[in-house]
Formats: sequence, structure tokens, C-alpha cells
Amino acid sequence: MCGDSGTLNLDFESVVSSVACFAGGHRTMYNRHLERLDTHFRKLCRSIVGPPPGTDWTLEWHEILHQWNVRINIFLDRANIKTWSHICCLSYWRLAQHIASLPQERWIRRILRRCPIGRHRTGRPHFHWESKLESYCRYKGLERWIEAAMNRDVWDQHCKSFIEFCCT
Repeated sequence: MCGDSGTLNLDFESVVSSVACFAGGHRTMYNRHLERLDTHFRKLCRSIVGPPPGTDWTLEWHEILHQWNVRINIFLDRANIKTWSHICCLSYWRLAQHIASLPQERWIRRILRRCPIGRHRTGRPHFHWESKLESYCRYKGLERWIEAAMNRDVWDQHCKSFIEFCCT
């Protein structure tokens, strides 16, 4: 562990987290993917922080991991480092706001609105890029997500709530 938590934060956020969460904003968000991201995040943090001093290795493994994760959370709070699921949800939210501000004829809006023609298997419909946004806006009683995102003040107020909605 680095002596200066500011140095750790700068290196971790600018190098490690940005590589791990590369292009996290434009993918469809599935809860199982966010859970896997956080599992890998905790594994990496355990290798950086190390076990708590005086760990009783005769305990059950889940108890050791719990103590270890408590230690990790202390270091993450000191260095103000966010989990990878948090970073992915935040970039997703910001990208949605950016897309809403674009003119209708821009290619990115046409691509995200794409609905393939033809037949597909019956059953549960696939998630689309905007599925999380739509379900969040329904949950909060907002209008369509694209209209809500055009109002920057309202959109920014819901950022923290959206991240909690996605990461739980």
C-alpha cells in the first residue's frame, strides 16, 4: 500500500479503473456483469492491500474474506476510490445525457434506436442499451429517459439514485 493515499487514488483511477471499465457506458448493463466486475475489483484490492494484521487463518474462509473486505473498504474510503460497478453506472448515466443532447440526425442516436427487422424467437425480449434507463425512469415516475436527460438539472439530481438502483 502506498504511503500517500492521493497517489494511490490517482494511479488507480487513471490507470487500473479506466482500463477495467473501458467502454462501460455504451454496453447493455446486466446485474450479473456488475457483480462480476465488483468481484474482480475486490480480488485486485485484496492483492494490493493484503490481509489484516493478525488474521486467524483457522477461521472459515468467508469470515476471513469479510474481515479482509472491511479493511479494503477503509482504504477505499481514505483514497476515495469507487467500485468498478459504480464507475460503469456513472459513465452509462453520463453517456445517456450526452446522447440526449445530440441532434436527432446524429448516427449514434440512430444506432441506439435500431430495431432489427425480421423474426426472432419468442420469449422474454432482449435488453437494449436503454433498458436500465427506461426501468429507472418508470420506477421514479419520470417521463421518457431521453426527455428527462435533456433537463440537465433534473438528470444530475438523479445520478446518485440511479447508481444505487443499478448496483443493488
